[in-house]
Amino acid sequence: MVEYFGEQLSGFAFTVNGWVQSYGSCCVKPPIIYGDVSRPKAMTVFWSSLAQSLTKRPMKGMLTGPVTILNWSFVRNDQPRSVTCYQIALAIKDEVEDLEKAVVCMTSTHQGSHLQKKSLTGSIRCLLSWRLTFCKCRSF
Repeated sequence: MVEYFGEQLSGFAFTVNGWVQSYGSCCVKPPIIYGDVSRPKAMTVFWSSLAQSLTKRPMKGMLTGPVTILNWSFVRNDQPRSVTCYQIALAIKDEVEDLEKAVVCMTSTHQGSHLQKKSLTGSIRCLLSWRLTFCKCRSF
């Protein structure tokens, strides 16, 4: 999912054969963050709206969190990681707002990779980026 969201955001580059072993036999192809991160257009609103139109049940949008995207990417080193993390959080915040304006009534983010970086600074960054992502959310 990190690759999918990275492809939708500006400031990311991708390799064709840049696979790395993350753990055990699991291999990933992490994106490269080379510039400022922003969201040029909606990433999941079309597909979520289409899925919602096919059912009367409430839909839940699922997004990858900013810390997960940051931790599973090769990050630029000319600015602090926290700045890049907040840029990603702002891009996801825009997506959450667009999902709310569409038909999705619940949104959650997967922020699992913060457990891999168990420092206090990482935990604080995780909390702050999560709050930034959902600060304008109606259902928060």
